[in-house]
Amino acid sequence: MLRRTIFVGIVATLGTAAGVSAAQDVDAFLSGSTVNCKACDLAGKNLSGRDLTGADLFKANLSGANLANANLWKAQLSGANLSGANLGKATLKDANLSNANLSRANLSEAILSDAKLNNANLQYANLQYANLQHTDFTGGNLDGALICDAVIDTEFKLQDWEGSPVEKRDCFGICGGSFFCSDDDCSDEGFDLGYESGYAEGYDIGALSGDSNGDGVLNVLDLVYFVEIIVSGE
Repeated sequence: MLRRTIFVGIVATLGTAAGVSAAQDVDAFLSGSTVNCKACDLAGKNLSGRDLTGADLFKANLSGANLANANLWKAQLSGANLSGANLGKATLKDANLSNANLSRANLSEAILSDAKLNNANLQYANLQYANLQHTDFTGGNLDGALICDAVIDTEFKLQDWEGSPVEKRDCFGICGGSFFCSDDDCSDEGFDLGYESGYAEGYDIGALSGDSNGDGVLNVLDLVYFVEIIVSGE
């Protein structure tokens, strides 16, 4: 019994010490005294514009974090959770993001050239205008990822990744939008003419039905309109 009590006490002490150490690591990282924070919980933290060159963030939780414009050149982010994180315009050149979770992350205009994203989850991530030259996506999941206007090379198509990324914009310029049409249909002139002709036709139909004011409803207001015309002799 005594041995069991001692063992439980040691485990509890070690657990407390580990928790204190982890908290100290996070505080040191956030204060800028270090760029390393392995397996730290940094979810939702504002790290925008931070210089994290060569940072070791192996398996760190950065879900929902703001890393916009951050410099993560050669950073170690393998196994990190970056789901929903904002990495817009961030520099991730030569970074290791293998096995990282980047689902629904914003990577628009980010520099990912020569980065390792093998086996990474990029489902529904925003990669519009991102630099993806020589980026390794082998084994990654790009299903639903937005790659409109991204800078890619021939290596991208040849790599063994899975999913169906979105490469085209719709008629209104929305990447992943659902309104597709021909160039003629998308012209301003085409829409204006269609609108004007449709409006004229609809107005005439409404007038013939007795809808004198064109509000789409037959009611006493239409009757008043005709009475006024008769009384005024117009």
